[in-house]
Amino acid sequence: MSIPRDAFNARPGQVSDQPIGAAPDSTKVSGAGHSDAQSQERRITMVLTPNEALYDILSRRFNRDGKHSVWWSCDHVSLIRKLMHARIDLLIVDVGAGEDVDMLMNWRDLHRLNHLPMLLVNLTAETEHWLRALTSKDDAAWGVVPQEIYARGNRLVDQAHTHAIHRLAVGCYTLDRGSLQVTIDRDTIKLSEREFKLAWGLFSHAGMTVRRDALAEMIWGAKFSIVGHSLTQHVYHLKNKLNLLGDHGVVLRSVYGVGYRIEQVSVPEMLKGAASANTGRRRERMNSAGISVADQ
Repeated sequence: MSIPRDAFNARPGQVSDQPIGAAPDSTKVSGAGHSDAQSQERRITMVLTPNEALYDILSRRFNRDGKHSVWWSCDHVSLIRKLMHARIDLLIVDVGAGEDVDMLMNWRDLHRLNHLPMLLVNLTAETEHWLRALTSKDDAAWGVVPQEIYARGNRLVDQAHTHAIHRLAVGCYTLDRGSLQVTIDRDTIKLSEREFKLAWGLFSHAGMTVRRDALAEMIWGAKFSIVGHSLTQHVYHLKNKLNLLGDHGVVLRSVYGVGYRIEQVSVPEMLKGAASANTGRRRERMNSAGISVADQ
């Protein structure tokens, strides 16, 4: 992807004549004075930058048409927490502030946020290497020209709404984001929001190991050292709830000390999984009847 430097009026790195304010620790939201219902109808744009002057410039331009609400995160930690709990339509990243674009791209892929386009702004000769990290759903701009960024941002959001992924299939398992349901052959199972996030994070990377710390951050917004027990319990219940033992052609494996992996399996493994499931159900019936396994 290549963007000519002389395509914009502003010089690389130029923002405005306003002084740069100190960035607060919290997330800032512009477009206030509207009800929650109105905000849900608006396009939500998140600006990631420590530069308050840059945020103010962009928020004024995006708010002018009455169709946008613009939020501000001054660091990637507050950004990720916000992305986990709210629908964001566009992410504007100030690469002039030294943000790690590769990390943001990887995080977006891990969470299957294909609907979220990324617009890099404030590119300079020192940061133009980030252009190689962009996908077809992303864009970039040299310097900071509000009108240009506004036009590019709207185009990205329009494209993203057309191509958003809401369903995911692995073998005979189909996950539906809208209903938080998983269909296994003809059976439909309803999951809680947290269970579905876990399932989506694992199924969207079928064949690959998803690290425990990545799952902890994705679902709880915390380190694995803090929520490790909860994650382990959720994985255990999800494995049983969705019968991820192999008898439906998909198994959930634990990679010791690393994380978890969804795999499609062969017919022998499917039969082995079915036998394991039957043994587990038999043990549960015996326990409920007060019969010890050792008595058999």
